[in-house]
Amino acid sequence: MTNAKTVQYKNVMETLVDKEVARQLQKVPVAMRSYLDAAQISTYALNRLPVLYASSEAGKNKQLERGKNTYQQDIEVAVRRGIAAVERDPLRVSDPIVTVSEETELDQAHKALKQVEELLRHRQLLVEHKLKWGNLLQSVTYALNKLSRSILIQQRKNMSSDDFHKYH
Repeated sequence: MTNAKTVQYKNVMETLVDKEVARQLQKVPVAMRSYLDAAQISTYALNRLPVLYASSEAGKNKQLERGKNTYQQDIEVAVRRGIAAVERDPLRVSDPIVTVSEETELDQAHKALKQVEELLRHRQLLVEHKLKWGNLLQSVTYALNKLSRSILIQQRKNMSSDDFHKYH
């Protein structure tokens, strides 16, 4: 039986670029920062720089040194250009890449929403025709209030019935 380990590797250039993006964004006015997507800036810069892969700590450290010594100026320029490119088109909207775990969580959340919708519909507690994220809080609040009122009414009926039987 072999003990196979998953090979881990990393493009160290990503680390260097991310640090430079963070450094340069600190110099950008706060009001403007909200329009700049660090992931888009990093992507722009990384597509213009060489890769520096490493699969061990020693290799990672060696590549970090190489990146700082050989490519630091190129990294600064690529990030500056990335900021300018993203800055030119502040209204550009893009859907970020979703990881498998995020996708799984999103799928689970949608399934849970559907299950809540089915439960509320089955118990005749659904206000809207369809349950959506936008009306979830309102719908659940309505259902809980309606259930609370039903419980109070039932308790009053039980008390009235008990009182009736006590005295008759």
